[in-house]
Amino acid sequence: MNSTGNKYAHSVYYFTMSVYKGVGETDFRKLRATAPFKLIFKSVLLNSRYKQIIGTHITYTTRQIHDSVKSMNYDNFTTGFLQLGSDIAFPEDALDISGDKDVRLIRHAINKDGDIIGDVKIVVDDYETKKKLERIILEGAYPLRLVSSEEALDEMNELEKKLKEEYN
Repeated sequence: MNSTGNKYAHSVYYFTMSVYKGVGETDFRKLRATAPFKLIFKSVLLNSRYKQIIGTHITYTTRQIHDSVKSMNYDNFTTGFLQLGSDIAFPEDALDISGDKDVRLIRHAINKDGDIIGDVKIVVDDYETKKKLERIILEGAYPLRLVSSEEALDEMNELEKKLKEEYN
């Protein structure tokens, strides 16, 4: 991959709780057509299929969100995704960071910024969380971008094409 030193060459994505809720709260018959479902499926594929190439996860969340998702009773959530665990989004510990789940997620995302060449993006699908994160990012002048599941999925599809061309 094109990288400088040990820095990861592409963007990374932090999943908020809204991504998982978009999967867990969707009617099962319509689930496969939703952007959050496709995004989670794509992240599992990229994080497992190209692990040797990218050498790192490209999707993250906090341990708090990860554990919360695993403890919820999502009737519609595909159990297999939960079994894949960190291949969906590597859960980072946030025990030493105070604040709610969104503040903890932003703190981890800020720390990741120096480790990559691409952008650090937070995937958010609900209006209230998006507005809250926009305010926090603006007030702190953090180098983070907010994207929807659909936008993140489009970007990951492009990355997958590049990886296929380069390594297949």
